[in-house]
Amino acid sequence: MRKMAALVLILVAAILVYMLVPIPSATLTKEQATQLIMDDLTPLQGAGAYVELLSVEQTPGGWSADARIAFNPHSKCPTVQRRDYTLVPFGFRPEETIKNCSVKAPVVYREEALIDSGKLAEVTALGDGARGCAFYLQEYDETKAKDYCPWLDGSEFEAFSAGLPASTWVCLWENGDAKARVALDQYNRVLKQA
Repeated sequence: MRKMAALVLILVAAILVYMLVPIPSATLTKEQATQLIMDDLTPLQGAGAYVELLSVEQTPGGWSADARIAFNPHSKCPTVQRRDYTLVPFGFRPEETIKNCSVKAPVVYREEALIDSGKLAEVTALGDGARGCAFYLQEYDETKAKDYCPWLDGSEFEAFSAGLPASTWVCLWENGDAKARVALDQYNRVLKQA
C-alpha cells in the first residue's frame, strides 16, 4: 500500500512539474514570420488586390506586422484595409481605412488621390474601364512604381511631373489609347492636367 501511495505521489509530482515548468516554444525567424503573413495575403493578391507589407517587428511574445491591402487598386473607387498581425498565436485585426469613395483632406494614401482625381471631368471622360495609378512624388521609387503600376511609362511620368513640388500627388489614368494626367496637392487642388 505504501508503495502504491509513493508511486501515485511521484506521478502527481511529475504531472505538476510538467504543467508548471514552461516549455520553450519554437521561435520564428523574421523571414518565417514574413512568409506566414504573405501566405495569408496571397489569395487576396490573386484576386487582384495590391498588398504592401509595411513592417514586421519582433515583440516579447513573437512577432507583429502591419499590412495594407488595396482592393480595386486602380479604379476610381478603391478601398483600403489595414491588418495588424500578431504571431504567435497567428491572427490579425482588420481596419477599414478607405471605404465608400469618400476622402478627407489631407490626402495621405494613393487611393485617396485616385478617388479625388477620378471625379474630375478629364478622367470621367475616359469611361468606366479607366485604370489609374497615383504616386506621391516625395516617395517615388521607380522599382516600386513598376510593381504597383506595371504599365507605367517612366519617361512620360517624368516629363509630366517635372518641376512639380515634392508634396504633389501625380495620378495617371488610361483607357485604351485615351489618357489623362492630373497633379494634385494634398488638399485636392489641381496643380496640373494633361
